[in-house]
Amino acid sequence: MSYLPSPEEKAAYVNRMFAEIAPRYDLMNRLMTGGQDVAWRRELIGLCDLPSHGTLLDVGTGTGDIAKEALRQQPGVTAIGCDFTYEMMREGLGTGDRRLGTGDWGLGTGDWRLGTGDWRLGTGKSIPSRQSLIPNPHFTQGDALRLPFPDDTFDAVTSGFLL
Repeated sequence: MSYLPSPEEKAAYVNRMFAEIAPRYDLMNRLMTGGQDVAWRRELIGLCDLPSHGTLLDVGTGTGDIAKEALRQQPGVTAIGCDFTYEMMREGLGTGDRRLGTGDWGLGTGDWRLGTGDWRLGTGKSIPSRQSLIPNPHFTQGDALRLPFPDDTFDAVTSGFLL
């Protein structure tokens, strides 16, 4: 008889694995797709047809590449990246040109309100803000199976490489 891990054991394994590969994730993604992932993200955001001040949730955001592409294409949108692995999002804050942008998008346990920049959901860990030419998306730690947002919050919900 084979042993089946519990849902908690599976979650811990996935979290450990992505925490370990976080520093190399973007590079490996570019190499494994031959750079095509950049074009896929560009196309995906174009298909979202976001309103000029719309809201986008990227589930399983990893380092936030899809949410960042939304901000690159439409600077007026609010882009939220939600991921299970804190280290992946932290890695995402370390990318890009750091000349512009503000915000402290913590991962605490407070309340969230669209438009206020107060996105403190999750584990109580905080991610320091960084400066970048394209502002970083808001990051929040969460499980795709139990998203920490009410229904009908976002104009578009995306996911790349989640399944």
